[in-house]
Amino acid sequence: QQTRSTMQVSSVPLNADMDECKVGISSSGENIYGRCDPAIHFPTCNNNTQYICHNRINRRDKFYPDKQPFYYIDPRRTKCYNKGQLCRPCSPGRYCLSEQRCILHTPYSCNVWFD
Repeated sequence: QQTRSTMQVSSVPLNADMDECKVGISSSGENIYGRCDPAIHFPTCNNNTQYICHNRINRRDKFYPDKQPFYYIDPRRTKCYNKGQLCRPCSPGRYCLSEQRCILHTPYSCNVWFD
């Protein structure tokens, strides 16, 4: 049975083991991906009134065995949102909380979706 989460988007933090950041562009114009360093790649938000939204983007060159694409974080698209302001952690796609990853292709069986 699938359920919908009522968690706030700030509950989808950076996952250091799974999330990758765009850290540069190669001489041939392709994205270079690497480990996200919050001190370098992300803005500092006012914790009292804001939260960080990573706005993950689907990759076109790397896929899971189930043919879902990997996602990456482009630091230029990472923004501070005012609390109460809607942020989508995956664009395009939806965040599957139970698998801790973005899902592009639906229908997809996820135990807990983040909406």
